Amino acid sequence: MKKAIYSLAIGLLLATTSCLSVFARTAPKEGFLAPSERIDPLRFLPVPPDSSDLRFAGDLSAYARAARILRDNPAGTYADEARKKMDTEALIPYFSVAAGLRVNAQENPETFLLLSRVLADGRASTLPARERIARTDPLHLTAMRAAAASPDSSRFCYPSPEITDAYLLAQVLSQLQPTAIVPLMALARDFAEVRVLQLRQWESDIHASVLVAAAVFARLQSSKGYLDQLGKARKELSGRIIPLPRKANTKRDRFVADTDLPDASRFLPAPPEFMGDTFFPDYAWYFWGKEQRKDPSLAKSALDDYLLGDVDSMNTRFNCCLPVEIAPRKTPLTYRFLVRTANDSKKMNTTAKGYFHRLRPFVLFGEPSLAPGHDDLMGKTFSYPSGHSIRGYACALALAFLFPERTEALVARSVLIADNRVVCGHHFKSDTEQSLPSAMAAILRLLAEPEFQDAVSEAREELGKKK
Repeated sequence: MKKAIYSLAIGLLLATTSCLSVFARTAPKEGFLAPSERIDPLRFLPVPPDSSDLRFAGDLSAYARAARILRDNPAGTYADEARKKMDTEALIPYFSVAAGLRVNAQENPETFLLLSRVLADGRASTLPARERIARTDPLHLTAMRAAAASPDSSRFCYPSPEITDAYLLAQVLSQLQPTAIVPLMALARDFAEVRVLQLRQWESDIHASVLVAAAVFARLQSSKGYLDQLGKARKELSGRIIPLPRKANTKRDRFVADTDLPDASRFLPAPPEFMGDTFFPDYAWYFWGKEQRKDPSLAKSALDDYLLGDVDSMNTRFNCCLPVEIAPRKTPLTYRFLVRTANDSKKMNTTAKGYFHRLRPFVLFGEPSLAPGHDDLMGKTFSYPSGHSIRGYACALALAFLFPERTEALVARSVLIADNRVVCGHHFKSDTEQSLPSAMAAILRLLAEPEFQDAVSEAREELGKKK
């Protein structure tokens, strides 16, 4: 993994240097979303941990590890040069190579315009939130505390515009080239790890930035301008798009067969080893979860999300965010669409859990979970990634296609579902964080399915009659 990160840092430097002048001439100043349509991350991002928070121990551990790697390995000099010269929007050609498309402004102007406008939407949503939260990056924390002058907002890091860019590129390029979902999601994660290695991000910044990227992408699916430009890009790239192999789906409660879903074990990082130097964030969050259980209302919320976590009832977890109740009799088409989405996303964790074989926290520490009556059953299954969290994130994103104005509320609810898995003691924090890219991959694959697109249209029509 370290070798891959160093190689990526070198690659980012070379790719960026060659693209800066081109991008400066062609990048638009505006995205597809009007100001009133932009995502407001402050409505769903958790408050980042600070020095008074137990969870900050995890960020400090990741910081110490990155500082040690930079000090002990000469590859740190390359990371430093990449940091100085990086203009992240120039990653368009770099990421497009992973999709087999090789996009640049001269040869693929429509596709380049699509991607650069999407990045403008990401920045328009990310930068205001970053400045309002004002979390200082690890590299400048000491210097800015000592300085008397006002801090430089470019040194704020939560959420990260650069990581948001990477995951937006991964999603849009996957929508153009669905066969490349796995390498694109892996590349985005490696890019995020490089940012931590450069001491430009705390470890907890990554998940926040991926949340923003997922929300912006979901909102774009309701933008006519985006969809029109996506069609132009597909036409421009028609000779380079690889046909998606499909197997017949014989199950009425699914959109795709199990084997047609992306293999999350191929793009998720290995979970932290018990008591290894990357385990401390999980360790800190485990004790945070135990503290939350002491509050009866928080414990009840976590238990409710667990007991109502099956596929058929997952939609009920989001009705509080919606202007219309989703129910079998009231909105049958929308209900079936959501259940089928949940069923497909549920299968995303099967291969990965079997591959990583990570024990659940309550098993590892020999303590009862919040639902001790279920411990025998839960203890027979594995922890990484979290199936409940995958379904929660996938349902939130799917519902955002239908209710774009409720995107932030839906994402916030999915974050609560994921955090409640930590409170229950059934999952480590890294289990739930890595469930988000797993859910994103599931949704990206479903977007390539005509039957899924038809179901979205039918649900929108049904809901339009209810409003």
